[in-house]
This record gives sequence, C-alpha cells and structure tokens, in this order.
Amino acid sequence: MSEPIVDWIDGQPHSRLFGDIYFSRDGGLQESRYVFLQGNDLPARWRDQRPGDTFVIAETGFGTGLNFLCAWQAWNQSAAAGRLHFVSFEQHPLSRAQIRQAHAPWGELASLSSTLCSQYEAPHEGWHRFNFQGGAVALTLVIGDARTCLPRLSGNAHAWFLDGFAPARNPELWHPDLLKEVALHAHPGATFASYTSAGAVRRALQSAGFTVEKRRGYGRKREMTVGRLDTVTPSQPAIDRDALIIGAGVAGSATARALATRGWRVTVVDGGPHAAAGASGLPQATMHLRLPKRFLASHHLALHGYQHSLRLWEALSATGTRGWHATGTVQLAHASRRSLDAEGLERIGLPAGLATPLTQEEASDIAGLRVPSGGVHFPQGGWLEGPRICNALLDHPLIETRLGIGIGQLSATGEPAEWRLTCSDGSVQVRRTVILANAASAHALLPDLRLPLHKVRGQASLIAATPASRALRVVLCGEGVITPVAHGMHLVGATYRHTWLDEHPTDAEHEENRRMLASLCPAAYEALDLGNRSWQAAFVASRTTTPDRTPVAGPCPAPSCTGLYLNVAHGSRGFSTAPLLGEMIASQLAREPSPLPVELEAAVAPGRFRA
Repeated sequence: MSEPIVDWIDGQPHSRLFGDIYFSRDGGLQESRYVFLQGNDLPARWRDQRPGDTFVIAETGFGTGLNFLCAWQAWNQSAAAGRLHFVSFEQHPLSRAQIRQAHAPWGELASLSSTLCSQYEAPHEGWHRFNFQGGAVALTLVIGDARTCLPRLSGNAHAWFLDGFAPARNPELWHPDLLKEVALHAHPGATFASYTSAGAVRRALQSAGFTVEKRRGYGRKREMTVGRLDTVTPSQPAIDRDALIIGAGVAGSATARALATRGWRVTVVDGGPHAAAGASGLPQATMHLRLPKRFLASHHLALHGYQHSLRLWEALSATGTRGWHATGTVQLAHASRRSLDAEGLERIGLPAGLATPLTQEEASDIAGLRVPSGGVHFPQGGWLEGPRICNALLDHPLIETRLGIGIGQLSATGEPAEWRLTCSDGSVQVRRTVILANAASAHALLPDLRLPLHKVRGQASLIAATPASRALRVVLCGEGVITPVAHGMHLVGATYRHTWLDEHPTDAEHEENRRMLASLCPAAYEALDLGNRSWQAAFVASRTTTPDRTPVAGPCPAPSCTGLYLNVAHGSRGFSTAPLLGEMIASQLAREPSPLPVELEAAVAPGRFRA
C-alpha cells in the first residue's frame, strides 16, 4: 500500500489525494472535542460505566489519529470505570513521522502521541490491535477500504465518529450502503456525530435507522449532524466475569492476561510443576515469520499474530520483564524460498519496516557469520525465554495459578451450562466459562467433539558456544533455526516428526539437527565444530496441529457446550498466534469488537471441522 502524499500548509497536513484538510484550520483539537465528543454526549455517558464494562467508539477515517487521542485524553480525565475500545478504519495510513508531525502543535497530547507512536508503524492492509495503559485503552486499526472492511467487523459500537474527507471529495466514505453498515454495527441507542451536514448524508443516515438532527457547526462550519439509533435494547444476561483456564503454556497464560486486563478473575490450572511445562517451555523460542509464495488464511493469521505478539513482548519488557530478546531474524532464501526478494515482498504487501530483502553479502553482515544465500531481514524479530514470558503473563492480581494439579473430568450441568472440573487433589472448580488451552490433552476432556488434533514431536538440540560462534547476532532460520548465544548455549532445531514416542531425546534427531545446520549455515556449523563435538542437551516436546495447519480457537460449536472455549493447536507458532487468539476470545467474552475479521474468526473456529 503506497504512502499517501501529504502537503504541509501553515503547519497543517493536507491530502493531495483528496484535496482536503485533515482537520479544521480553526483548531483541530477543539473541533474534535466539539464535534465528536460533545456531539456524542461524551464523556457524560461514561459516568454510567461499571468496572469491567467496555465502551466502544468506532470511526470512519483514522487520518492523523487526532480523534483517538482526543477521546483517550477525555477518557483518562473522566476517570471512567472499565475499558475504552476505539475502532477506526483507514485506507491510506500516514507514516509514523507524519503522525508525529501532525500532533506536534498540541503539547497536551505529547505523552499520548508518543505512546501511540511507540507501537504504530505505517500498518499494512489488515487488522491491528494495540493495547495501552495495561489494556485499559485499546485501538483496533483496520487498514483497508471501509466499504469492504466494515461488513467484516465482529462487534458493535456505542458511538460513531463519521470523519472522512468532505463528501464531495471522498463520496465512497459517505455512501448509503456504508452508512447502513454503520447502523448494523451500532448498539441499540448508539449515537453518531459528524462535522458534515450534507443533505445526502443526513438522508442516508435516516434511511439506515438513525434519528438525525442538525446542530451549529464548529468554527466556520455553519452546521453539523448528530443522531441516535432508536431501537429497542434486547435484554442480555449479565456477564459473569470469572473464568477457568486449563493449561499454563503461552495459550493459557496469554488468554488469562487478556481477560484479566478486562477485569475478569481467572483461575489457571495445569498439571505441570511450573508454568510452560510443555512446548512453551522452550528456552529459546524464536519469533520468526515464514513467508509463503501465496497467503492462505493461516498465513494472514501468522502475520497479524506475529505483530500482535511483538507488541505484547515489548509491553512486558517496558514493565521490567526479562525474557524477550529483540535480536532480529534473518530468513534465508534456500532453494524452496527463492521468492523472498523485493518483488515477492511487494506482492505480499509487507511494509519495508517489517521485512527487508537482503543480498547474500547484506545477510552475512547482519548475521555476523557468512550465510549461503540472501533472504529477508525481520528487524523486530528475535527470541524469547518461554517460561519467563509465561510467568510474566500470569503475574496479575486477578490471575490465580494452580500448578501440579492433575486434571480429572470436565462435565456440565444446567442451562446455561455450569462446568465442573475435578482435580487430582480432590478439589472441584465450578465456572460458567472454561477455556481449554491444554493442546492435544483437550481430547481427553472433550472426546465427543472429535477435533482432529494431532501431536507432532519436536527435538531441539543445544550446544555450548565457541568464540567463533558468538559472532552470530540474529536468529537464522530456513528449514530450521539456530539462535544467538544465550547462557553460553546455542539452540538448533527443531525436528518435526508426526509419530509421537515420548519425551526422551534421540540420537537420530540430534543427527537430523546437525545435518540441518550444515545446510542452513555452513559457517555456523564450522564455528561450532559440530563435526567433532557433541550436543550438550536437548529439549523435547509435542506440538499440536490440525489438518489445515491452523489453530483452533473460539467457542465450542455444540449446543451443550455453552461457555466452553478452546485456544489450542498452534503447532510451532504458539508464541506468534496464541496471544492474538487469546485476545480474540477475551473480546468475544467481553462483547467487544474482535481483533480479527469475521473470515479469520471462522478460519480458526472449532466448528469448522463439523460436517
């Protein structure tokens, strides 16, 4: 997606594409407060917020992000309870530098602008979830044409900011069909506000179901428009904000954290002696993105999950958590990956800041060792210490973790279902909401669902670093992986075997990892003197996969399973995809917009395997 051309006239951004200003010359911040906050009766409506509630604002046209900062600032100043969730659509995103320049006139927004820009990079087409203030404020930024993206939004808004460029210059964003979608994605009683009072827009909004009125406009604008969706509010049962999660790996711990940030009390139960006792316990889990020749649903999920996880690890690091190492990743273009060049990346649509094609010489300079081919550099990638990350996610006052407890039987009674979990210590956990994040062990608790979950054995080999091998500065990946030195060791692997034996390492898989490294990076193989040295240790665990290589996440499809959710089958991408799907489940439970479009929610839904 090409960067929009922006002119700066008297210090204000002006779009060449639409020939229009981004905000009023009479004062953009004051205009935003007058039109969108006062026009939607905010923050007065926030006084009724209760702890655990989420107030959703949706917007057509993110632009400079000024309306978001204005709402965020007002939310903080109002000391409202609960959570603010802002959803915005933008087809032509500004760069981070342009965003910063646009916000520069307002010193009172400097801190919020800096916080936004610390996570924001000109996003590629798709759905992007940003969490701020420990999850108290969320932004879902959808990059793409609102006409095609809004119908794919899962969730409704309490207030709409209609803020595209002028209808005469950008008629697509004011089309009657799009305004019908605005009404379809509005809660009963939801409001809207817009700076425009164009008759065609008012009539389209009335036709969509809003009552519409004109008000005095801001500055030189004579009139503006506000309205309300006067439909009957259906009764909904109160949300029981108490969940039980089975599994303390990355899927369980990330889902628990996502719920806790929304005010839920969460109990996490796991049979292991510590968190991340399974595959999530990998001492050097790599964050790398394998680029395909063409993108399927699972690849889009991997891409968005990768970026979501990177933001999460950076947020944890900012609180003092150790365990995330942003060394960068280089994916080498071996024979099966020759499409990883500038043309291939452009075809996929990745921004330069996320992935950069490299020649062999460039890749070698970045890696610190001679590599056999060019490839792609992911400067934001790296590796993490699985146990530390999972423990950090579970470290929240609303999360109780119970480890070393065998999982017995899960059963449901009543309507709506009340779930009872019996444990090996004789205790019984009773909840209306249960989330299974225990990989293939979900089979034992839900045999009737017959989910096609398969265990895949993986063995990673560890070897002590040498003076020569310490030159490796990044994660190198291709058909396998080698990590930079950590605690005196490199991790190499991992194997991928569909026959699960046990958790004991085998010499055959050590040899497989040896051959893989010799092919991936002969210089690393020689630096480690692997022809004459033995491996020091191994890490063996099972990954859980599905036939379509896509995770299983969301509510169970059977009517008898109300309140039961899954977050499993992440294969070897758990640290990339599990946190995003945990965020999706938390959004579903909290009745707020999803971080995924409806087609990706369907792609991971447990019900996709039912005939």
